[in-house]
Amino acid sequence: MGSKNIYEIKVVHSDNDWFKQRRYPRFDVVVLDQILYHSNKETGEYIKLAAENEAYADLICFIVIKRPMDVLCVSKDDSVWVYDQYGKETRLTNHQVGDIVEVLKDDEIVLGFVTDVKNGMYTVITSSNMKSSLLVDARYIFKPHFKIPVRTERRLKKTIETFRNKNN
Repeated sequence: MGSKNIYEIKVVHSDNDWFKQRRYPRFDVVVLDQILYHSNKETGEYIKLAAENEAYADLICFIVIKRPMDVLCVSKDDSVWVYDQYGKETRLTNHQVGDIVEVLKDDEIVLGFVTDVKNGMYTVITSSNMKSSLLVDARYIFKPHFKIPVRTERRLKKTIETFRNKNN
C-alpha cells in the first residue's frame, strides 16, 4: 500500500500591523492561516473559491505543500506549489528581463527587477547600487501587488537603465 499524502495550504498576507508600514521596496509578510486537506483536488477547490470570493484582505499568495502523512517535518521530498492572489500557479507566469517584480523571501516581500531567466530561475537585483541580487525559483516571483511609489519606481527604472548600459 502506497503512502498517503496530506496537503498543507499556507495563506500568506502582507503584515498589516498598525505600527508597520506596508511600503516598497520591502515589507513584511505573515502566514495567517494553515489549512490541511487530504487531496490536491480539495486544495485546488479551496484556493479557487477563496480567490474568486476575495476571502483574504492583503493576500500575497497561497503556498501548497504536499507531504507524506508519515513524515512530520519538512522534507526535501515535499512538493511545493505557489498560487497568486487570483489562484493562478506562479511558475506559469512569465517575467521578462527588465520587469519590476516582487520576490517572496522568507518573511518579507522585496521589490527588484529581473536581470536573467534560466531554467525556471530568475536573477533579480534588489538594490539600487546593484550589489544585491537573488537567484529565485519562478514560484516565488510576483507582479507587484500594490502601487509602487513614484520615487521608488523612478529609482528602479534608473537602476534598470544603468544595468542595461553596463551589459550592452
